[in-house]
Amino acid sequence: MKTDRQHLKQILTTILVGAILTIGASLSLAQTTNMICSAAEAISCAKDGECIRGPVDKVNLPLFFKVDFTQQMVYSMTEAGEKRNSPIASSQSKEGSIVILGSDPGVGWSMVINETTGLMTLGVAETTVGYTIFGACIKDGE
Repeated sequence: MKTDRQHLKQILTTILVGAILTIGASLSLAQTTNMICSAAEAISCAKDGECIRGPVDKVNLPLFFKVDFTQQMVYSMTEAGEKRNSPIASSQSKEGSIVILGSDPGVGWSMVINETTGLMTLGVAETTVGYTIFGACIKDGE
């Protein structure tokens, strides 16, 4: 029969191994090849309830953007030529999806990329408008 001390040691060992595995998973994601994403369709809704649905350029959003895990940044350029860079606050691999979060002044965003299919959904929230963007991502260089 295990003593309380042995039981506590086993619990602490399990927690420590779990923490190491979690940190390892985060590091491997941070070292993942960068991704190029294409935004196919967007839904933009203003706080007054008016919504626009269609191609991303219809609401001045970028058609392509790069997710750079090395620099922890998302880089894009709209069709109008406006460059946008947004820092990645966190990223993790969870149950077959990459979940990426970020923010800019007055804007919060989250993106989910299916690790198998590359399908992507991006949500962007501002104080007066929200966007849902659907598209797909591939590893940069493929």
